[in-house]
Amino acid sequence: MRRSRRRMRWLQAAALASLVVLESGCAAGQKTYEDDGPFTAGYRNLAVPGRPGGNDPVNLLVYYPARSAEQNAPLDLAGAPYELVVFGHGFSLTAVLYDSLYRHLATHGYVVAGVATEEGLFAGQLPRFVEDFRAAVAGLRAEAARAGGPFFGALRPGARAAAAGHSFGGAAALVAASGHPDLFGAVVTMAATATSPQNVDVLAATRALAVPVLHLGASRDTIVPPPQNLDVLFEATPPPKRLVEIKGGTHSYFHERWYLDRLVEPAGDISVAEQQRLVRRYWLPFLEWALRKDPTGLDVLLGPTAVADPGLSRQAVLLADPVLFGRGSGCIGTRYDLHPARRPGDGALLALGLLPGSVPTPFGELALNPGALVLLGSVPVGASAYGTLPLGIPNEPVLAGRRVHFQALLAGPESAALTGRWDLLIP
Repeated sequence: MRRSRRRMRWLQAAALASLVVLESGCAAGQKTYEDDGPFTAGYRNLAVPGRPGGNDPVNLLVYYPARSAEQNAPLDLAGAPYELVVFGHGFSLTAVLYDSLYRHLATHGYVVAGVATEEGLFAGQLPRFVEDFRAAVAGLRAEAARAGGPFFGALRPGARAAAAGHSFGGAAALVAASGHPDLFGAVVTMAATATSPQNVDVLAATRALAVPVLHLGASRDTIVPPPQNLDVLFEATPPPKRLVEIKGGTHSYFHERWYLDRLVEPAGDISVAEQQRLVRRYWLPFLEWALRKDPTGLDVLLGPTAVADPGLSRQAVLLADPVLFGRGSGCIGTRYDLHPARRPGDGALLALGLLPGSVPTPFGELALNPGALVLLGSVPVGASAYGTLPLGIPNEPVLAGRRVHFQALLAGPESAALTGRWDLLIP
């Protein structure tokens, strides 16, 4: 009974959205997405059957969680099944130029296949490359189901991939994913071209997408200038979509290894390493959200942390469905911010519950138990597509180790809908 009263006092304090911050011995611990993850990355070359209109076979450079950091190292199944990313290189470039990006994702539990076709100065047929993306997904699904093969058990049956790529490869990713939600669940482009080579209508394909898309660009890109490409593609993309432009970055800095394209544009205002860091910082939380349905990186991807990032020259976001995420350590005696997000101008009503629930409503599932629910208040969604409700977590030791739950109802001129549940474990 005493503990229940103490919990209720905290609920009442949270409902008042107290901004009083007390001293606490608990340190904040936000995940650093640009750093390597817990897995070791191995790699191997793999050939999979092609599709009509593409290359046959389709050669792939595959990085994956492995038992050692070597070529052909055995697959580490400790975190399986893993998510799949298929990556396309730029025009006249090669798949191996991007191996540091593949390796980074592999350490975070991804299987990443660089499509090693249409390589070199005298290749680059977009229709073939598009079919090779699709063949890569089908081929790796088959390999993951083949008993005794090197990737057996690596993927879920029917796993959808993220289509990603740089420049020409970014255009291929957009076209490959368009009309194929059976194969792809997300798209990431890096300085993708909006033109239509070989009579492939990239913009029409982009308008028909039905998956989340992250567009990455660089402000000093003179090969594929952002106003004629990044901005045009972002405008054509249906929501949910995110635009991130790296300040001082260049077209060729999207690959870490040196290649001839570095000779045809001025040097950037930042280093190659810094541009690579920013790519890792944004595409990993996007993939976690889009493929794994994990919202814990949304602050880094599109919240206050992203808005304050001095490494970006421009950014934009448009969401389709409402989301809720938090920011802060969650420790007793600290401030914790809740951020409901959807369209600028929406209003958000937030609630806290001690117990999860599952109650159907006209606005979606209420994921809090109505008998243990407290309304916290309402906030507007601002121009950055999120709102902020600050909470002060009282300095009550009894709260340590408790799990609490939050949910928001977002309403605008067109619709009202509930977010998913956001859980906070107080350290």
